[in-house]
Amino acid sequence: MATALGALGRMQLFGVGLSVLVALMLVWCTDDWDRSWVLGLAMVPGGGWLLGWPVQTVWYSVALLPTIGLKKLIDLPRCRRLQGQR
Repeated sequence: MATALGALGRMQLFGVGLSVLVALMLVWCTDDWDRSWVLGLAMVPGGGWLLGWPVQTVWYSVALLPTIGLKKLIDLPRCRRLQGQR
């Protein structure tokens, strides 16, 4: 997640910073880490489109952000196995 946010933040700091701020506010209000970040990061392509980012940057964010969810799915069996060892 840090790599995706860093790459997008390097290209469009304001839009990504705003979406991270929204995600952190949602975490603070709801205590639901995963859903808060999903909603916050979903703002990146939508906000980029509304802020007038180049089309290539918007599509790059659409292509890059699902890799975060894919990584979480890949790590899920390992997390369950580690929880069973406690």
